[in-house]
Order: sequence, then C-alpha cells, then structure tokens
Amino acid sequence: MSRFVLIVGVVLVLFLTGLIPTLQAQQYPDHPIQLVLPTTPGAGVDILGRLVGEEMGKILKTQIVPINKPGASFTTGTDAVVRSRKDGYTLLYSPSTAMIYARIPNPDVVPYDPVKDLEPIGLHVWNPMILVVKEDSPWKTFSEFVTMPRKTRGK
Repeated sequence: MSRFVLIVGVVLVLFLTGLIPTLQAQQYPDHPIQLVLPTTPGAGVDILGRLVGEEMGKILKTQIVPINKPGASFTTGTDAVVRSRKDGYTLLYSPSTAMIYARIPNPDVVPYDPVKDLEPIGLHVWNPMILVVKEDSPWKTFSEFVTMPRKTRGK
C-alpha cells in the first residue's frame, strides 16, 4: 500500500508541476526605447543619433524615440540617463565631451562618474580634427606651430 501511495504521490507531483507554466524571460525589447541626445535639435550629434536610432529600430524591430536634453556641455542629458532605470530602455548617444572633457576642468560639478555609471556600447563616429593656416604663414608643420609661441614668448 505504501508503494502505491508513493507512486500516486510522485505522479500527482509530476502532473501538478506540469500544469504550472514555465517562466520565460521577456523578449527585449518589448516596448519603445528612449534615445537621449544631449544636444539641441539639428546639431551634428542630434542628426547622427537620429540616423543611428532609425537603424537600431529596424534591427531591434521596435520604435526608438529620440529625446533632446541639451545643456551644460552635454552633461544634462547624460546625467538624465545615469539617473534613469537600468533596464536597457534608456540609451545615450553622446560625444566624448560628456564622458571626458566636461569632468577635467570641473570634476565636482559633473554629477556622475562615467566609468562607474555608464556602460559603453561602442564607438560610432570618429571625427578627426585638422588645423590649417594660410599658405604664406611662418608655419609649415604642426611642430613649428607649437614651438613658435615658446620661442617668441614675451614679444
């Protein structure tokens, strides 16, 4: 009799656990993603961010909603992302100014630590800068340009 009760108990447990739906992770994304652009509408970062957002939306099969939050050398929008929920539905498209250059002169003013508070996804645009001078200028190389003020200090 006890063997019969044990078998019935095991079958009953297996039957009841089979009725419980299995837990599955939700698909990402299951609602629109906010893409924070810490600049004014129409600026270079805004235009590139919107183009990247459109392509991301096609790949992820969801709507990417661009949101402009300009101010304070890109730190206003960046801080808004840092303070948002860490659920992957608020992304930041920002130049390195908000990560590096804004903190150098005023580390106490920038309210976040980009190394601890943000996770980089990748580098999208490399924007090299060039320096040009008039053809008849005294400088022909960058080295000459840099050393000239040192040589003529006080003049």
